[in-house]
Amino acid sequence: MKTPVCIKPEYVLYLEWFGGHSWFHTDVFKWNKTTKKQFVKDVTQVQSLLPLPLLAFVEEEKTQVAKFAEKVGFVLKETIMSKEGQRAFIYAWSK
Repeated sequence: MKTPVCIKPEYVLYLEWFGGHSWFHTDVFKWNKTTKKQFVKDVTQVQSLLPLPLLAFVEEEKTQVAKFAEKVGFVLKETIMSKEGQRAFIYAWSK
């Protein structure tokens, strides 16, 4: 279950505890240079409160999501096969 941990007019950050890991989700409503700076600050703050890295699961066909993850500081950690047999990527927060 996704739990909102940071709610802003421009975005919402969620965490989900699954399989012994903290999984990161986000909804973005408005994006610009100022929003990106605050977003990175908020994700860094959330990460600082956790003993494990934040992970994000991105399906191969969601190229815009992968670009976004890399743009804000997530790094590709692993390529896997999803339960549906599709290639997917796991990103980890790098800050």
